[in-house]
This record gives sequence, structure tokens and C-alpha cells, in this order.
Amino acid sequence: MTFRNPFFHLSLPYQVLIAAVLGIFAGLLIGQKAVILQSIGTVYAMLMEVVAIPYVACTLITSLGNLTPAFSIRLFKKGWSIYGFLLLMTFGALILLGAAIPLNIKSVLTTSAPSETNILNLLIPENIFNALSNNRIPAVIVFCSLFGIAFQFIAQKQTFFSVLEAITAGSLMFWNGLVKFTPIAAFASLAAIFGTITLD
Repeated sequence: MTFRNPFFHLSLPYQVLIAAVLGIFAGLLIGQKAVILQSIGTVYAMLMEVVAIPYVACTLITSLGNLTPAFSIRLFKKGWSIYGFLLLMTFGALILLGAAIPLNIKSVLTTSAPSETNILNLLIPENIFNALSNNRIPAVIVFCSLFGIAFQFIAQKQTFFSVLEAITAGSLMFWNGLVKFTPIAAFASLAAIFGTITLD
């Protein structure tokens, strides 16, 4: 008779929830020694970020590039109000979150306001490789969107798109394999947080 661990037969959200609760108790029990577990959560987060930008970039370029210019214009005319509403909702949520989070007024006053050049560098990729290496998501999205629209006017693109689609499939396979370790990462991260937290 073989023993089967019931934990591994649960769905992933339940596994993460149980691991999180166990991580909290383990952190409170172990204390400061739990800080050694922080590296596990950090490595997991870094691995999740490894394929995020390649996936977003390849998906945007292929999705927009496979459309025709006429269909893109028709789609924009029909959906611009929805896109605008979603943008307003996103910026509104960011403003509310910024107002809800307490700030150190002294540090805010001493920090210089962002210049126009910094904002443009954040949105417009002067050097796409620099934007990719520094995880500047807005610049990468703007570049890939413009690049994808440009591909709509190019006839010979399927060979290049097959490479991008292979990168997208590889990224998804990597994510699907990595997500199985989410309970371990949740346990380690919460154990480190609650083990090093103080009453203050």
C-alpha cells in the first residue's frame, strides 16, 4: 500500500494558501533564523521576471503584426472608448493607491521632481536594448506596439513571426513549469517576512 500525500492532490491555489499559512507560523516560530529562506522567494521572483518581457514583446509584435491596416483602423474606431476608459481607470487606481500609501514628507520634499526628459525616456525607447535590460515596461510596450503596426505593411514576415511564436511558446512552458513551485516560494517568503518582523 503506497502512501499518497494529500497536499499534492489539492489545486494550486489551495496549495499556496496552505503554504502561506505554514510560512507565517514557521516565521513566527523560527524568528530571525528564517531570513535564510528569503533567497528562495527572491530566486523564484527573478525567474518569473526572466521571461516576462520576452513574452510581452513577442506577443505584442505578432498580435499586431498579423492584423491588416484596415482591420486595425476599424478595431480602433470601435474600441477607442473602451481603451480610454481602461486607461483612466488604471491611472485613477494608481492615484488612489498613491494617496492611500503613507509617505515620508521630508523625503518627498527633498527629492527632485522628475524631469520631462526622464518621463520621455520612460515612455519612448531611445535605445530598446537599454530599455529591455532595465525592465522599462512602458518603453518596451510602446516600441513593440509601433513595431507590430509597422509589420502590418510588410508582406514577408511569417518566418520572423514563427521565431517570435516559438519564443512565446517557450516562455509559457517555462512559466507553467515554474508555477508549480509557487507554494515553496510563498512559504519561504512569508516565513522570512514574519520571522524578521518586529512589533514596531
